Amino acid sequence: MTTSNTRNSFSTPTYEDYFEYNWLIKDFQDIYKETETGHPMISERFTSPPFYDWRIELYPHGYAYQSRRYISLYILGFQSDFEKQNQMKLRENIIMKFDLFKKDHNNDNYNLIKTQEIEIDNSSFNFKKSDHDYMGNPSFCRIGDILSLDHNNNNNNNRIDLIVRATYNIQKDNNQSLLDFNKSSSFSIPSQEEFFNNNNFCDVTFKFDCNAEIKASRMFLAMKSKYFKRMFNGEWLESNSPIIKINNVSYNCFHKIVEFLYTDNLDVELDFNLLKEIYIESEMREIEELKMIVSKRIIKMINDDNWDEILILGWQTQNHDLKDIALEYIYNNWKKLESADKMNELLKCGDARWVREIIMASIFGINNGSRLYNFRN
Repeated sequence: MTTSNTRNSFSTPTYEDYFEYNWLIKDFQDIYKETETGHPMISERFTSPPFYDWRIELYPHGYAYQSRRYISLYILGFQSDFEKQNQMKLRENIIMKFDLFKKDHNNDNYNLIKTQEIEIDNSSFNFKKSDHDYMGNPSFCRIGDILSLDHNNNNNNNRIDLIVRATYNIQKDNNQSLLDFNKSSSFSIPSQEEFFNNNNFCDVTFKFDCNAEIKASRMFLAMKSKYFKRMFNGEWLESNSPIIKINNVSYNCFHKIVEFLYTDNLDVELDFNLLKEIYIESEMREIEELKMIVSKRIIKMINDDNWDEILILGWQTQNHDLKDIALEYIYNNWKKLESADKMNELLKCGDARWVREIIMASIFGINNGSRLYNFRN
């Protein structure tokens, strides 16, 4: 039961801006038997012209309960080193096609099972909020088109290999180069790390109960956050004050927020409680990029100790990614969680909609619609 990558299984047209990648999945019948709904297989990371990094993600039992009778398929785009170095946040328009081939070990021929195209425009993979993004289809192909299953969901087939082939054509804009396009279409302020907390470039000081201080530039903060723009635009008492007292926010949290506005970076390995505080404060201060980054980190940290906090956070801030990962955690760990104190407290919350979502998730799981994008037959 192995997967590998082959580039010689099929003939490849030779013309400019064409790319082909083939992902070989051996003994798929064993992989299908040993995996569960929501558990993906991920290809190696590969690079396509001109300098784009990708992976393919395939769920043998579907991404969620509702798509468990399908193979779910996604393309993951990663910001390449070249894109990072040149501060490129957008990609050119691409038409990407996925072909799924099947081969029975009793037959040397690969049979085409499914073909779909995906339209990737220059806003589909937006690296302003993260260094990766994804799109795809949770119901890409019926499992019955690949394996012959009996009433007990057992495979009656011989050994089966699959090949997922990704090909694409870049839709060039002859009037504008890729580098020019990114520079003109992605408004961004270069990192200002050298000016952070620098007395020579600061005109406001934030003070905390612990007597710590953070110095910053009003103009720069206003350019990066609508919240700070309102604060310094004459609408609040603090508008003209050189010193602003910060209450109900820890120094460490506020420092990370202001530092992010200056540098576009957030320290790694921050603990859950600090990330949660940063998320709440970035939500209030309308710093969407930071909010998205922290949300993704919180999702990866979900466990028995914090799933309820993540669920409540998702509900309260209408963040479907946080809510859905917590509901999926409930579905996957229901036997352990159903009698836990955290569950009992949540079911007493008094919000009928929240309680209904917990009950439905415990039975059916969830289907994250945010992973359904521009696939077309």
